[in-house]
Amino acid sequence: MTGARKTGVPILLIGLLAAFILWSMPADTEAAGKGEIPPDPVNLILKMPRHFEPVQDYTTLLLKREDMGGTFARETTFMKFRRPFDVYMKWTEAPHKGRELLFRKGVNDDKLLVHEGGFLGLVNVSLDPLGSMAMKDNHHPVSDVGIGSLTEQVVEGLKRGLERGDVTVTYGGTVGLEEREAHVCKVQFPEKREGFVVIAGKGDTLWDIAAMTGRDMRVILLSNDGIDDSGDIREGQEVFVPFHYCRRYVIYIDIQWGIPLRIDIYDWENRLYESYYYSRLCINTGLGDVDFDPDNEEYDF
Repeated sequence: MTGARKTGVPILLIGLLAAFILWSMPADTEAAGKGEIPPDPVNLILKMPRHFEPVQDYTTLLLKREDMGGTFARETTFMKFRRPFDVYMKWTEAPHKGRELLFRKGVNDDKLLVHEGGFLGLVNVSLDPLGSMAMKDNHHPVSDVGIGSLTEQVVEGLKRGLERGDVTVTYGGTVGLEEREAHVCKVQFPEKREGFVVIAGKGDTLWDIAAMTGRDMRVILLSNDGIDDSGDIREGQEVFVPFHYCRRYVIYIDIQWGIPLRIDIYDWENRLYESYYYSRLCINTGLGDVDFDPDNEEYDF
């Protein structure tokens, strides 16, 4: 084990207070227009994958809020990401301050390498990304984390709404997010949660049904009152799968880069369900293998 980190996180924390204030702003805050013809918000969203293609790696301070059934899980993590899918995360705030995580697709049997902060950090643990320990207090697995996954999910959901003709997209002007400036796009789906029914097969879990239907596991779980967890289904059981992920969301797209910086998502009761803000984002920084190596002298694995 090495001592405390010497670089990286402490520098990023200088701007954390400003980032938190911006992140805590109401999601529907209107930004004043500049008198130009407003851009088409549908095109802004649909072009995000193309704009993300040149991004090979990035670092960010990720601010996450997720409704875990009446209480919000709030986390702040310093994150490194490199294509095709290498992730390093360090939690910088309580209650998990000091926790570190490494995930590289195709390495360590596709498992997470994790240790807690403090004296609990003496033990490194390998976890299934979809297992109950890794998913505790999380809406999404680490294997789905990052701007690329967010971009794919948002674009797929919007295309589905456009095909069904049941989505409304409006432009909300621009807003400053720290040193970046972003377009504000508002996407709204039907008030009533509509969907279809899938019959569970032998050995199926909600993860299997989510993969089969291209939907989110947790949203399926929350849409079925009689199901308590991802494995709580039996062969032949009817499982309701919503057409859409949420009632509405507000997405903030960087004006220069054309990629999402923040998204606030609301459930069918119009309550904030989750929020992700990629604060202090730096792209194409030249991350190397050492940045995803547990033997990195700056890490505590």
